[in-house]
Amino acid sequence: MLRRSQLGRDRLSVDISEFKHRIDIPSRLKESLDRNPIGWIGGGLAAGLLASMTLRRSAPAVPKRKSGLVGLALTVAGTLARPLLKTWLTGKLRSTLDSRDAGPPFGKA
Repeated sequence: MLRRSQLGRDRLSVDISEFKHRIDIPSRLKESLDRNPIGWIGGGLAAGLLASMTLRRSAPAVPKRKSGLVGLALTVAGTLARPLLKTWLTGKLRSTLDSRDAGPPFGKA
């Protein structure tokens, strides 16, 4: 019975050391890198090349500009309307938020 108990403890200690080795990812990666550095370098280069090819940005589209008097008039009108539009939208947002704050709190009617 003592021998079976000792064998069980020995097996358990071996299992625990194997488990610790399996969950110790940094040391496993270091061992793998030490055993096969060319494979890791090649894999890194291939992954970087693949990522750069698939995640490439497209060239930005150049907006077509209207030429002539109509284009000039639209540009000037947009430039002049921008501050007015900003002021109007800010006022609308402020009044909307103020009206929400004036109401009863949640859960109380």
